[in-house]
Amino acid sequence: MTKSLTLIAPAVAPAWRQAIAERDARWPYLARLSGRGAIRASPSPHDGLRAWQIALLDALGINDYAQYPSAAVTRSGDAGQPARDFWLHLQPMHFAAGLDRLTAVVLHGSTGVSRAELAELEPTIGAHLRAAGLQLVTTAQDDWLVRSDRALDVQTVTPETAASIPLEQAMPRGRDAPALRRLLTELQMLLHEHPVNVERLRRGLPEINAVWLHGAGAIGELQRYALPQAFGDDLYLRGIYRLNEGEVTAAPVDAQALLARLQSRAVAVVAADDVDVLEAAWIAPLARALAAGSLARLEIVIDRWDVTVARHSLLKFWRRPRAPAEWTAC
Repeated sequence: MTKSLTLIAPAVAPAWRQAIAERDARWPYLARLSGRGAIRASPSPHDGLRAWQIALLDALGINDYAQYPSAAVTRSGDAGQPARDFWLHLQPMHFAAGLDRLTAVVLHGSTGVSRAELAELEPTIGAHLRAAGLQLVTTAQDDWLVRSDRALDVQTVTPETAASIPLEQAMPRGRDAPALRRLLTELQMLLHEHPVNVERLRRGLPEINAVWLHGAGAIGELQRYALPQAFGDDLYLRGIYRLNEGEVTAAPVDAQALLARLQSRAVAVVAADDVDVLEAAWIAPLARALAAGSLARLEIVIDRWDVTVARHSLLKFWRRPRAPAEWTAC
């Protein structure tokens, strides 16, 4: 039976961007695959969906992205049943003051928000949201969602998009956007000099002085899809399958464990957050499986990039490896 795999690594994106900025190119298997196969940039973010989420929907043959808003689908994966009401993601952020504007900064890695900090911030943020008629919900993976019992007319962008464009252009849009903007401003004031931030400043870390709302939407009438085999613990992935009455297998520890369970066409969302680990534990074994004929096609999604290579493409020996830093020229 022909086997193919789409491998998606959302958590590695911050380390990936830093490595690319530093012109790091020490991943020979990834470079060889991208040289033999095809490279493309993912479509532009769609109303709060991250690039990897769009790539996942594409891999599943789902073309109507609006049917699968990020927060509501994530809630469906977390709760184990289709989400009711209207949902948004709420993400702690840092707003850095410049000479004439604020710049949004995504907190991750060594500057990321710890579970203990989330627990300490929750009473302050949760109480203010309740006063605004909203509910703060912590997922099983320690992310925050916000529930509204009424649908909101609002369009949002991801935190990564907000960090890459002028902040005033990134703010929520739509009829209900002014109320959400006021809410964001009020939460900024509440976070000012919060004990969590006093401690972060003492440790030389950027303050959690803002939050960002994104991924807004509700689950409506859905077209059902026959979905391929899936592996992963990500709640958005699990939500998609829950809404289509499908099953997701828990994330394997590495590519060898995944290959042992692969039946035909599959998608896998893995939690690797280090590029070296991604190369060693996933990309190298999958590249070898492709060369050996255990896979007929491999697609790798990292940040906004999509590398697709069929087994027969490996025979194009004249095509040199392409280091990730070169991909923007493709």
